[in-house]
Amino acid sequence: MPVGRIEALGGLLKRIGNFDPVGFRSDFKDRLILQKTIYLMQQFGLNIGYFYNWYIRGPYSPALTRDAYQVAKRFKDLPPVRFASPQAEKRFKEFLMFIEPKSTSHIFLEKIASIHFLVRMYPSLPKGSMYTKTKAKIPSLTREEFEEMYQVLTRFGLFKKVSIG
Repeated sequence: MPVGRIEALGGLLKRIGNFDPVGFRSDFKDRLILQKTIYLMQQFGLNIGYFYNWYIRGPYSPALTRDAYQVAKRFKDLPPVRFASPQAEKRFKEFLMFIEPKSTSHIFLEKIASIHFLVRMYPSLPKGSMYTKTKAKIPSLTREEFEEMYQVLTRFGLFKKVSIG
């Protein structure tokens, strides 16, 4: 039986484990975590249909926010879901390893998602210029954080075009 986008989103959020439906409705930090989590998951080639543009705090999808409010209302009744493809499930497990250490840190997720988004938007910029551009958008970002996050993104292959069929 096909799963709709709300069910897919809710079922994946159950597996990721960092979505609090009560917090989502009342706390901006929880909404930021959701936005960056799904953005990063999709960069692993696990696209569930959300499109992002740059907003004040990095990549943002208005459609995701709308759907997440629906998920928050029904979260306890939504079962976890799996990707149909074994290759996509394998990539999802890699995503979980990527996000697990910092899955509830809105600051970390905002920074790493923003670095990724801007590098993909300006692929020809040298890394030093990319740090300057990112720091202009996130003043608290240190050079050391940028380097560490850039290395993590590279290690997980997130600067390559990934498509999982």
